[in-house]
Amino acid sequence: MPLIDLHGVTHAYDFIPSPSEKTTPVIVFIHGWLLSRQYWQPLAEKLAVNYPCLCYDLRGFGDSQGTSHKQTDYSLQSYAHDLSCLLAKLE
Repeated sequence: MPLIDLHGVTHAYDFIPSPSEKTTPVIVFIHGWLLSRQYWQPLAEKLAVNYPCLCYDLRGFGDSQGTSHKQTDYSLQSYAHDLSCLLAKLE
């Protein structure tokens, strides 16, 4: 389980590369409320045959925790900003 810091909050994610062409878009899986990235693992493993798959825990869920004062900001805007930063850091 790789970890990455996004705005002082440690986010857990799993990246499953695809053996297929490198230009294939990455499928990003975002879990629902009260769940974690584990929810998508069975589907991501099946789709990874053709597509690289990224599953991550939203802040405050699963293994994504932190000590920043921003960790209590659970708005949709914060989740979107976290995802944008995660994608930028992972290129």
